Amino acid sequence: MTRWIVATAYLLSLLALTQNIDAGEPPSIISSLLEQTCVDCHNKETSEGGLA
Repeated sequence: MTRWIVATAYLLSLLALTQNIDAGEPPSIISSLLEQTCVDCHNKETSEGGLA
């Protein structure tokens, strides 16, 4: 299990290094992940847990 976590962290680090990330706009894969898993509850209107 630990090897899987380390391998995943390593691969995510490599992906981050290869991306030209602009501080103003997250990469599209991150945006789509946030929209699928976070935005419904954590937005300006609902801000569950105080996080918008």
